[in-house]
Amino acid sequence: MQRSEKDPFLVLFKSSASSMPPSPTLEEICHICGDRATIKRYGAPACLGCTVFFRRTVVMNMIYKCLRGNNCIISYPHRCVCRSCRFEKCLQVGLRKNAIHIRDRFGPRKKSSRQTAASPEVICLGDNQPSTFLTSWVKLQGEQHNRHLPFFAIHGASVAFRRDNQNVLKYRRRATAQDVNITMKLALEQANEWGDGLEPFKNLEVVTDISLVLNSVHFFILTRKELRRNTVFFIMIAICVCDMLALFSCMLEYLFKDYEARPDVNCFRDNSKQWWIKGMLWYSEGIQKFGRLCAAVLALAMTFLRTFSVMYPMNSLANTMAKLKSAFFITSICIFICGAWYAQFYLSGSLIAGVGTGCYFHSSTRDSAFFTTCEGYITLIINITYLILTIVFIVALKKVKNRRKNLRTDKPDNTLNLVVAMSTSYLIAGFAYSAVFLAMDGPFEMDNAWMWFRIQLLFMLRQLPKGLLAVHSFAHAFICFSMSSQYRETVLRFFQKKKHDVVVEASKTGSRVARTLNSSQDTSKKNF
Repeated sequence: MQRSEKDPFLVLFKSSASSMPPSPTLEEICHICGDRATIKRYGAPACLGCTVFFRRTVVMNMIYKCLRGNNCIISYPHRCVCRSCRFEKCLQVGLRKNAIHIRDRFGPRKKSSRQTAASPEVICLGDNQPSTFLTSWVKLQGEQHNRHLPFFAIHGASVAFRRDNQNVLKYRRRATAQDVNITMKLALEQANEWGDGLEPFKNLEVVTDISLVLNSVHFFILTRKELRRNTVFFIMIAICVCDMLALFSCMLEYLFKDYEARPDVNCFRDNSKQWWIKGMLWYSEGIQKFGRLCAAVLALAMTFLRTFSVMYPMNSLANTMAKLKSAFFITSICIFICGAWYAQFYLSGSLIAGVGTGCYFHSSTRDSAFFTTCEGYITLIINITYLILTIVFIVALKKVKNRRKNLRTDKPDNTLNLVVAMSTSYLIAGFAYSAVFLAMDGPFEMDNAWMWFRIQLLFMLRQLPKGLLAVHSFAHAFICFSMSSQYRETVLRFFQKKKHDVVVEASKTGSRVARTLNSSQDTSKKNF
């Protein structure tokens, strides 16, 4: 057994057989172990074993350690003795790490991956299924026809064609701009119904439930004796009640919308279920709008009172408005005006049976589009006024803070942060809520880019204001707890034990007498 002079990597055996195949050339030899080279992919000729070893080491980021001082001889029979020296030799002969492309993982594949990659099921309509397909198609057209006719009747659309007893068209006219507008509104409502069925919008019900529970706790804290005597907190109680009313009616709307989709609920099977469900949906919508508008007006009134009292602290009118009677009067007026505004519209609504199996509520006092437009502009004006008053209030608070710094009587106060946080959350929800009404205002013209923008805005923001208003009422309690010391002390009083504070006073004889602040007998006695 001896080494070849031409190639130090090969170990040749002496043999007398003349039929032995010729030895491989230098280019066909693995530069690492001396085996026959099969791949030159990574920068140098290498056999299959060294190529797989190098790729596995690089992909798995493996680190080896030599126990013989990195002086091991790597040959074909001993290439697996030391992995560290084998990998170092791979790098020395010219194998490059950046030449490896990580395509997939090592090891066997799971059967589930092949099953998931299978093609989806394809339903083919053969010759044996035309009757079933046509029956479903005719049924779908009938349902759409029964839904479209009541909508056209509400908006006063004229009949486009007529048929005689033999189902022959006798009258047909060209569509007008009003017909196109009504059709676009109908398509918009159907798109909104489709959006309500999406999974993210269904999760809003959970947000509403959580907000209702937290508002109940918030209402319980605000009604404590320490807070309800304050004018600002008294108005907050009214706002909290309005939010709870809107959230509760929103829960009813989610409940009855799911019940309305049942096939056994209709207006023309001697069954009054749909009449009752339509009425609950109609009045729950009115209660939601009343609660949101009333809460917005009360928030505006509260901001005005705080701004006026900060700007004119010594004014007699500011002192009068700071009394509890003024807060009760303002709250009563706001609730009465908002309640009368919605009551005259929703209480005049009556259930009308449409063509087919549908029915709908319709108010007999005013046009619903006019009422919606007025509501949108009123909400927008309230939000803009609230924004202006908030800016004025923040400027006044900064002036008061600078004045206290000059007098060196500055005390830690989070009023400014409280106002900014509450105003930001309210304005985001308020402007999104008013944008929904403004997007529904005006005719829908086909060649108007603003119309298409309103359609997209309405579709995106139809359910968003409900979620934002729920989040705003959800965050209202946390903002008050984190930034209002009076509110925080009231909350902590329910979770902490009362401590008896001991006060040491000097008596007439010079001795010290200890008494507790919570003892009525000690407080009634006087020391002279």
